[in-house]
Amino acid sequence: MVLVLACIVDCKKDFLEKIVEYLKAGMLFSIKIFAAVSPIAAFFFLGNPESSPSILGEGAPGFLFDLGSAMGEVLPMNAVALALGIAIIGGITGLDGSGFSGVPLVAGLAAALGGPLGYDVATLAALGQVSAIWVGGGCLSAWAFGAVASAGVAGVSSAELVRKNFVPVMSGLIIATIAAVFMM
Repeated sequence: MVLVLACIVDCKKDFLEKIVEYLKAGMLFSIKIFAAVSPIAAFFFLGNPESSPSILGEGAPGFLFDLGSAMGEVLPMNAVALALGIAIIGGITGLDGSGFSGVPLVAGLAAALGGPLGYDVATLAALGQVSAIWVGGGCLSAWAFGAVASAGVAGVSSAELVRKNFVPVMSGLIIATIAAVFMM
């Protein structure tokens, strides 16, 4: 409705063509952004033994959990390495600017890696979620809605805002990772 009203006010004569043009541009942009996300998310959802039977049927394996168990046997996974890895992966998923898109991924990884090793899965998942949200929710992604909106209100560029946020946010992530290691 906002798009229709804005097009009517701005483009009185050819507002219908403009509506279609903006809808096409928005759809193409969303497809371009989420085309890479969908297969990755599907892999992690299929990797969870709780959700894969509803997709693949009863008896479907949990590939991600199997991969986590295999990694736990081969790699020296201690609390520090695991917490650091989850925090880094959460931060990487947050770089898309959303902050919340990586939440299922890091929760699945926490369950797949932390569970078989006997670490507290909830603490690992919370660390990954905090990392994804702090990086992508507008603190370290200049294109995130939170950074753009806050910078607009403050009258500064979003890149400058993110540059000023870097040290405090990274300090917080380091402290959160250390705390998670002790809580696991």
